[in-house]
Formats: sequence, C-alpha cells, structure tokens
Amino acid sequence: MLYKFVFTLTFLFLIQGCASIEKLQSEAWIKSQSNNFTLYSQLNENENKSILENLEAFRSLINLSNKDNNTQVFPTEIYVMSQNEANLFGISKNIGGYFNNNLDKNIIYLRYYKKTQYMISTILHEYVHYVHAQRQASFPRWFEEGTAEYLSGVEISDEKLILGAIQKGRLAWLGYEKWLPAQDIINPGDMTNWTGTDLSMFYAQSWLITFYLNNRELPQGQNYSTQLNNYINALHKGNDKVADFESAFNLKIDKVNRTLKNYWKRGKFKKLALNKSFLLNDIHIENKLLSQGEVNLVLGEFSYSRAQKKQSLFYFNKASHFTSQRDNALIGKAKTLIVNESYDEAHTLLKKVDKKNADLSEFHFTKAQLNYALGEQSDDNKTKIDFVNKALKELISAWKLDKTNAKIYYFYGLISLKYDLDIDRAVSMLDEAIYHNPSNIGLKVMLFRAEILTGHKQSHKYGQDLLASFNSEYHLSAVDELNDLIEISAHFQEYYSEKNFKSWAISENGDYGYSYGFTNQLEADKAAIRYCISGKKETSDCKVIDQKNGNSQIFKVWFKLQILDDV
Repeated sequence: MLYKFVFTLTFLFLIQGCASIEKLQSEAWIKSQSNNFTLYSQLNENENKSILENLEAFRSLINLSNKDNNTQVFPTEIYVMSQNEANLFGISKNIGGYFNNNLDKNIIYLRYYKKTQYMISTILHEYVHYVHAQRQASFPRWFEEGTAEYLSGVEISDEKLILGAIQKGRLAWLGYEKWLPAQDIINPGDMTNWTGTDLSMFYAQSWLITFYLNNRELPQGQNYSTQLNNYINALHKGNDKVADFESAFNLKIDKVNRTLKNYWKRGKFKKLALNKSFLLNDIHIENKLLSQGEVNLVLGEFSYSRAQKKQSLFYFNKASHFTSQRDNALIGKAKTLIVNESYDEAHTLLKKVDKKNADLSEFHFTKAQLNYALGEQSDDNKTKIDFVNKALKELISAWKLDKTNAKIYYFYGLISLKYDLDIDRAVSMLDEAIYHNPSNIGLKVMLFRAEILTGHKQSHKYGQDLLASFNSEYHLSAVDELNDLIEISAHFQEYYSEKNFKSWAISENGDYGYSYGFTNQLEADKAAIRYCISGKKETSDCKVIDQKNGNSQIFKVWFKLQILDDV
C-alpha cells in the first residue's frame, strides 16, 4: 500500500508538472521591443511598457553618470514569470531575478510583482556592473559597489526617476554594526577571509561614501566628476591608493568615517529628480502578440539558456509542429542534443532543416558545434582535423550572415587555439569578440589564455591589468581562474628568460616545479623534481619534461592543456 501511495503521488506530481509546462506554452504571450531590450511576458501591453520604459530610463541615467556616455547596444532579452512558472526552469523560488551576460546576448529573468520597481530592482545593481565592464577601465572596488548601490537605489514614479534615495537596509547596518576603518574600504586588499558582517559593512560604507561624494557641497569650479577622473587617472599610475583618494577628494582618510557619520546623522540627503520624458528621448516600444508556435520557440530558447534539456526539447518539439517555426525549432532541438552528446540525432535533425525558412546564421553555427564535437570524440588525428576544418567553414558561413555575434568569433578563436591552426588569428578573433561584447568576463580571460600561448611579451601585463579591473562581485567568479593563469604565465616567463642549466618537472595530478641557474643538468633536474614534490610524501610521479625553453613537444602539449584547462 505504501509503495502504491508513493507511486500515485509521484505520478500526480509528474502530471501536474507536465500540465504546468503545457499550460505555460498555451497562454497568451506578448513580445515588447524597445531600443535596447526585448521583453517576453504574459502581462498586458501597458505593464510591458512600464517595465521597458523604466529600464530604458535607468540605462539613460547610467549613461549620464559616465563621462564617455556611450553604453554599447547589445541584445538583451527579458523573461517575466511568476515564481512557480520560473521554478519549472530550475530557478529557485528564492531568486527574485537574475542577469546573465552570455556570449551572444544578455538574459534577464524577472519575477512578477505588481509594482514595476519591485520587479526590476533585483537586476539594477548587476546592470550597473555590466555597463561599467564595457568601459574596459579599472575602477576601485568601493567605487564599483558604491556606485552600483547608489544608482540601483533609484526611486521610480510614473513621471520621474529620483536619484539619491536612501537605502534603508544599508542605513540599518551603519546604525548597529561597528564601522570598518576607512582605509579598509578604500584599499581593502584581499577580502577572501572577510566575514559576512564585514562584507555587508563594506557595501554599506561604500554606498555612503559614494552618496556623500556625489552630493556634498564643493567650492565653485569643483565637481565630483572632475575629482573622480583625477582619482582614476592617479590610480592608473600605480600610486598609493589611499594617498590618491585623499588628494583627489580633498578628504583625509582618518577623517572619512567621522565626516560620513556626521553627514548621516544630519539626515539632509539631496535627491535629484529626472523627468522620464527627458531620459526616454527617442525611445520607441513596439508590441506583438505571439502565435503559439512563436511562444514555444521563445520558451525553448529560454530553456536552452538555462541548460534545461527536457523543457528545451519539449518546447522546440511543440514549435516544430508549426510551419513558420518548424526549421528554427529543429535547429533548437539539434543544439540541445549536441550539448547532451546525442550527435546522431542532432545530425538527422539538421538535415531536415529547410534553409529558406531558417535563421541561417544559427543553422551554420549549430553545424559548426556538431562538427567540432564529432572531432573531439574521435581518436584519429586526421579525422579530428577534418571535422575541425568543417567546423571552421561553417563558422565563416555563420559570420557572413551575422558579423556582430561574439559567439562566432569566440568559437573560431577557441578551435584555432586548441588545434594550433593559427594562434595569432585566434587572438584577433577573441579581440573582435570582445569588441562586440565588451562586458563578457569569459572572453577577456580567454584572450589572456591566447596571449599566453602566443608567447606575447605583454601577456603577463595584460593579465595583471585584467585582474586589477576585476573589482566587483560581477567579476568574482573569474578571479581565482585568472590568478592561476597569471601565476603559471609568470613562472613560464621566468623559466624561459633564464640561462644556464634549467629543468621543468610535472606530476600526474597537475603539480609542477622548475629550476634554473645550475652548473649542470643533473642538479637542475633534481631541483625541479624537488619543487614539483613540494613536501608531498608521494615522490615517484614527478618527472622532467623540459630542459631548455619549453621547446620540447611534451612540454608544449602539457602547457597548452594547463592554459586551456576546462575550456
């Protein structure tokens, strides 16, 4: 009886889940398009318009706060769903929204709330970081986080955006927790071991510093923008960070906290109200009621972006039953199957695509993915190269149809790197990808990998500069990876530049050691193995693979694997 009861509950759950997925694609969905955003939802046109107008106004507000005022246009898709609907795509019910900068487009999920401000507030902070990342500039972390907090705290009304709203949560932290020394805010150093309270105070104090510097009274002829530019320029010269702050803002570090507390306690905070009509100049919004085939195609793409195989195949399969969406749905099913290593099925589907009705750039890109995957699984080198060349040919066809798509340049560069086809071309492809998607962290790290493999003399400096620019939570996921690459790059440059007898040893688990400056090769080998072992008990698996400048074939293969690890 217990078994039967559990089975019944499970069966009912599956039926309800499928019914929910089925219901979602059968509802009326509207696509609303503005200059910089595409929104998909089951809301009415006025609600969609409200969301898009507020996001466009916020984007304009960020541009006004940046001196170069040239936020790049990049495809951004927004999906609005209820909490339960989003959960069908593997989105936790605790998540109110997210912002993902993918190679070819941004994906935003917003949980539905009746008030637009609640709906978009979850992604405004991340959107500020995204825009800052386009600048290719290194901002200190207090400025990154403080500015993101300051701008994302904007109040939204029907007619205006009000900058300078008080973040009550941040004020609460400032009221009952011990403040961090101002020097630790301006120059925090390594924050790896900071407590949760320390991090919360860092955000709160960074917000208040930014708030104060933006709004304090200054002598005639001075303004915050000029002070900020002087500060950033000084930092780029490698000077003392605290001294640069004191000089640029005319505020001694030992007086910062006292000044901020007095400012906070007075409670006279300036607000700047900006009319939406000004911020929305030349912004146009168009609405379209989607057909059921289009709805399924849209939901299939969203599922694919979430790596939800079953949902993706379900919606693409539904879309394939409609003539106008059939061919793009087949492509969608094929790329889902490729990710899940079902290559024969993917090949069969792509053969059925009628090119007259398909997104041909995506078609050729998907064929490139398939050929690359087939090459990767082959043990025969000639077969690998044949498939790789087919993949590159398909990428060229995709590029001819969509010359602004960063993922095409990225994939071409990746293949060129992995198969040693043309490393210099790989670098130029990745450069071009970054030009079209300047905020993408993965592209920048990948370019550093390519620079290392070319042996470019400036590669180490590029890595250091890149690490210096990774100052916000937007970049945190890549910091450890970048540090590892910088370390091995520096070790190789050191090893390569030294003369006399030298040696490089590796172990099976990825450890390595190197030595140089010895009077004979035997001593150099012993030292390299000793450094490779580095105090571990197991000593037998460390072996020498190079005794010159990294020219041995086994070293080249090993080194490339380290640089392209997990790519």
